Amino acid sequence: MSALVPGAATWGVFWGAWGALLPAVKSSVGASNAELGLALLAIPVGAVPGLLVTGRLIDRFGERALAAILVGFALAVAMLGLVNSLPQLAVVLLTIGATSGAVEVALAAVGSLQEVATGQRLLTLVQAATPVATVLAAPAAGLALALGASVSGVLAVVAVLVLVSSAAAPLARVPRRPAAKDTVGARVRRQGLWRDRSLWVLGGIAAAVLFVENAVEQWGALHLTEAFSAGPFLASLAPAVYMACLAGGRLLAHAIGSTVSDRFLVLLAAPGVLVGVGVAALAPTPWLALVGFGLAGLGNAAAVPIIQSLAGRRADPEQRGAAVSVVTTLSYGGFLASPALVGALAGTVGLAQALGLVALLGLPILALVLRSRALATPA
Repeated sequence: MSALVPGAATWGVFWGAWGALLPAVKSSVGASNAELGLALLAIPVGAVPGLLVTGRLIDRFGERALAAILVGFALAVAMLGLVNSLPQLAVVLLTIGATSGAVEVALAAVGSLQEVATGQRLLTLVQAATPVATVLAAPAAGLALALGASVSGVLAVVAVLVLVSSAAAPLARVPRRPAAKDTVGARVRRQGLWRDRSLWVLGGIAAAVLFVENAVEQWGALHLTEAFSAGPFLASLAPAVYMACLAGGRLLAHAIGSTVSDRFLVLLAAPGVLVGVGVAALAPTPWLALVGFGLAGLGNAAAVPIIQSLAGRRADPEQRGAAVSVVTTLSYGGFLASPALVGALAGTVGLAQALGLVALLGLPILALVLRSRALATPA
């Protein structure tokens, strides 16, 4: 098992627990829905600098930077359990966003460096741990609250788990290189990554996949509720089935190794989105809708890990972490834009129709994957 798996798993534990804790957090700080929504904007705002700078830290310090970032994330999670006012919550959520974004890039960048060194596919395995942990942590945190645990107590446990996982990070060794001098030429090369068309194509594919993923996570349960009058448990299966199939697909992609090309595995996202989300949107029963969400999860499973891996493998040795950072930052735009855009569409044409339009994203994914030269890189 990769030494990156514990960090990826505990990162998922936090986000799964956070969803279950959010109503209690809202009550503890006395926030209205509108106030809480504004406070939650601090997470994506804080994530941007974390996404942008972490790749360079990995290029410079390797797995040592990952260990430090996980420690920082653990401290931020612990601080979150201590807030007792809305302003405090907003400030700590900025820290959560920055450190969580840094964890995401650091795991992908170190994994990409290890793939280059070993010639093996690793990120599909590493990133399978996150959705599994997320699905398990949400009901576990909810059960803990039901049994009398406090929000601060649950978050303290999560913080300890993240801190423990940081101890495994130094085992994810990456090849050492002499530190590059910060010459004018080196700075130009770093800035040039943002002008690399292939990275924009890879980032665009990943952004479309994550747009769909967040649409299912945020709106899947509501779709089952509105379309089929599903109860809370049945409705909750929409994101759970998607995440479970996402994890299973990543484990399968890892198991088959290099016997299947990168392009083929990323290409699966196109029919996954078109057919999977399309079936979910048009299904006459909730159970068929769940099948659709599952197909979408299977199709999307390998796309983002492989794209992040390719970004690192294609870059010069001293720029691999920075290249992963560029692609991850671009892809984050799709994830961030999804809830609001799908909500706007739902308000105009209805939620089922909005999901049907989301399914059409499979077409540009198909076109970009078929045309991308970056995806011709051997697995």
